[in-house]
Amino acid sequence: MLEKIIEKAQKENKKVYIYAHKTPDGDALGSACAVVEYFKNKGIDAQYVITNPIYSFSQIVGDIQTTSSVDENSISLILDTSTLDYAENTLFESSSVSDIFVIDHHGENKKAKCIEVDLKVPKKNVIRNPMESSTCEMILDEIRTRIDT
Repeated sequence: MLEKIIEKAQKENKKVYIYAHKTPDGDALGSACAVVEYFKNKGIDAQYVITNPIYSFSQIVGDIQTTSSVDENSISLILDTSTLDYAENTLFESSSVSDIFVIDHHGENKKAKCIEVDLKVPKKNVIRNPMESSTCEMILDEIRTRIDT
Protein backbone atom coordinates (compact mmCIF):
# COMPACT_ATOMS: atom_id res chain seq x y z
CA MET A 1 0.00 0.00 0.00
CA LEU A 2 2.85 2.42 0.71
CA GLU A 3 3.96 2.20 -2.92
CA LYS A 4 0.40 2.90 -4.05
CA ILE A 5 0.38 6.05 -1.91
CA ILE A 6 3.78 7.11 -3.30
CA GLU A 7 2.60 6.63 -6.88
CA LYS A 8 -0.60 8.60 -6.20
CA ALA A 9 1.30 11.43 -4.50
CA GLN A 10 3.77 11.69 -7.37
CA LYS A 11 1.19 11.41 -10.13
CA GLU A 12 -1.23 13.90 -8.57
CA ASN A 13 1.45 16.12 -6.95
CA LYS A 14 -0.06 15.77 -3.47
CA LYS A 15 1.32 16.01 0.03
CA VAL A 16 0.89 13.04 2.35
CA TYR A 17 -0.18 13.53 5.94
CA ILE A 18 0.27 10.79 8.53
CA TYR A 19 -2.08 10.40 11.50
CA ALA A 20 -2.09 8.26 14.64
CA HIS A 21 -4.21 7.87 17.75
CA LYS A 22 -4.64 9.90 20.92
CA THR A 23 -1.87 9.56 23.48
CA PRO A 24 0.37 7.83 20.92
CA ASP A 25 2.38 4.87 22.15
CA GLY A 26 5.54 3.39 20.65
CA ASP A 27 3.59 1.65 17.90
CA ALA A 28 1.81 4.83 16.80
CA LEU A 29 4.95 6.99 17.01
CA GLY A 30 7.22 4.37 15.46
CA SER A 31 4.83 3.76 12.58
CA ALA A 32 4.40 7.47 11.92
CA CYS A 33 8.15 8.17 12.07
CA ALA A 34 8.99 5.23 9.82
CA VAL A 35 6.41 6.17 7.19
CA VAL A 36 7.33 9.86 7.14
CA GLU A 37 11.01 9.00 6.68
CA TYR A 38 10.26 6.33 4.07
CA PHE A 39 8.12 8.73 2.05
CA LYS A 40 10.69 11.52 2.33
CA ASN A 41 13.39 9.15 1.07
CA LYS A 42 11.14 8.50 -1.95
CA GLY A 43 10.83 12.25 -2.62
CA ILE A 44 7.34 12.62 -1.15
CA ASP A 45 6.38 15.65 0.95
CA ALA A 46 5.13 13.90 4.11
CA GLN A 47 4.41 15.12 7.63
CA TYR A 48 3.05 13.65 10.85
CA VAL A 49 -0.09 15.57 11.86
CA ILE A 50 -0.56 16.17 15.54
CA THR A 51 -2.73 18.93 16.98
CA ASN A 52 -2.09 18.43 20.69
CA PRO A 53 1.53 19.35 21.48
CA ILE A 54 1.41 17.19 24.61
CA TYR A 55 1.14 14.17 22.30
CA SER A 56 4.01 15.15 20.01
CA PHE A 57 6.69 13.59 22.24
CA SER A 58 9.24 15.76 20.45
CA GLN A 59 11.96 14.39 22.69
CA ILE A 60 11.11 10.91 21.35
CA VAL A 61 10.37 11.56 17.70
CA GLY A 62 13.30 13.91 17.31
CA ASP A 63 13.54 15.80 14.05
CA ILE A 64 10.55 14.23 12.33
CA GLN A 65 8.54 16.90 10.59
CA THR A 66 5.18 17.49 12.25
CA THR A 67 2.35 19.87 11.53
CA SER A 68 -0.94 20.88 13.13
CA SER A 69 -2.60 22.01 9.90
CA VAL A 70 -3.11 20.37 6.53
CA ASP A 71 -3.71 21.36 2.94
CA GLU A 72 -6.94 20.34 1.30
CA ASN A 73 -6.64 17.93 -1.61
CA SER A 74 -3.93 15.91 0.10
CA ILE A 75 -3.47 12.22 0.89
CA SER A 76 -4.09 11.00 4.42
CA LEU A 77 -2.64 7.83 5.94
CA ILE A 78 -4.16 6.85 9.29
CA LEU A 79 -1.98 4.48 11.33
CA ASP A 80 -2.68 2.34 14.40
CA THR A 81 -6.11 3.93 14.93
CA SER A 82 -9.03 1.56 15.26
CA THR A 83 -11.97 3.95 15.60
CA LEU A 84 -12.83 7.55 14.79
CA ASP A 85 -13.14 8.35 18.50
CA TYR A 86 -9.57 7.09 19.01
CA ALA A 87 -8.06 9.47 16.42
CA GLU A 88 -5.86 12.26 17.80
CA ASN A 89 -7.56 14.67 15.40
CA THR A 90 -9.83 14.51 12.35
CA LEU A 91 -7.95 16.72 9.94
CA PHE A 92 -7.83 13.73 7.57
CA GLU A 93 -11.46 14.56 6.77
CA SER A 94 -10.13 17.36 4.53
CA SER A 95 -8.96 14.62 2.11
CA SER A 96 -11.39 13.07 -0.32
CA VAL A 97 -12.45 9.57 0.71
CA SER A 98 -10.46 8.08 -2.17
CA ASP A 99 -7.33 9.78 -0.77
CA ILE A 100 -7.65 8.29 2.73
CA PHE A 101 -5.70 5.13 3.60
CA VAL A 102 -5.68 3.07 6.80
CA ILE A 103 -3.10 0.61 8.14
CA ASP A 104 -3.94 -0.91 11.50
CA HIS A 105 -3.46 -4.11 13.50
CA HIS A 106 -6.49 -3.76 15.78
CA GLY A 107 -9.51 -5.98 15.23
CA GLU A 108 -13.07 -4.82 14.91
CA ASN A 109 -14.58 -3.34 18.03
CA LYS A 110 -18.12 -4.44 18.91
CA LYS A 111 -18.85 -1.09 20.56
CA ALA A 112 -17.73 1.12 17.67
CA LYS A 113 -17.25 0.88 13.91
CA CYS A 114 -13.74 0.76 12.48
CA ILE A 115 -12.48 4.15 11.38
CA GLU A 116 -12.61 3.20 7.69
CA VAL A 117 -16.30 2.27 8.00
CA ASP A 118 -17.20 5.61 9.59
CA LEU A 119 -15.21 7.48 6.93
CA LYS A 120 -16.44 5.25 4.07
CA VAL A 121 -12.86 4.55 2.96
CA PRO A 122 -12.69 2.17 -0.02
CA LYS A 123 -11.66 -1.36 1.02
CA LYS A 124 -8.72 -1.23 -1.41
CA ASN A 125 -7.29 1.61 0.73
CA VAL A 126 -7.34 -0.38 3.97
CA ILE A 127 -4.99 -2.93 5.49
CA ARG A 128 -6.39 -4.16 8.80
CA ASN A 129 -4.81 -7.30 10.21
CA PRO A 130 -5.50 -8.20 13.84
CA MET A 131 -3.14 -11.16 13.47
CA GLU A 132 -0.16 -8.76 13.41
CA SER A 133 1.33 -7.70 16.74
CA SER A 134 1.70 -4.05 15.76
CA THR A 135 1.25 -1.52 13.01
CA CYS A 136 5.03 -1.06 13.05
CA GLU A 137 5.37 -4.70 12.05
CA MET A 138 2.92 -4.16 9.19
CA ILE A 139 4.85 -1.10 7.99
CA LEU A 140 8.14 -3.01 8.17
CA ASP A 141 6.61 -5.84 6.13
CA GLU A 142 5.49 -3.30 3.50
CA ILE A 143 8.95 -1.73 3.31
CA ARG A 144 10.78 -5.08 3.29
CA THR A 145 8.62 -6.26 0.39
CA ARG A 146 9.86 -3.29 -1.65
CA ILE A 147 13.49 -3.82 -0.64
CA ASP A 148 13.43 -7.56 -1.33
CA THR A 149 11.95 -7.21 -4.85
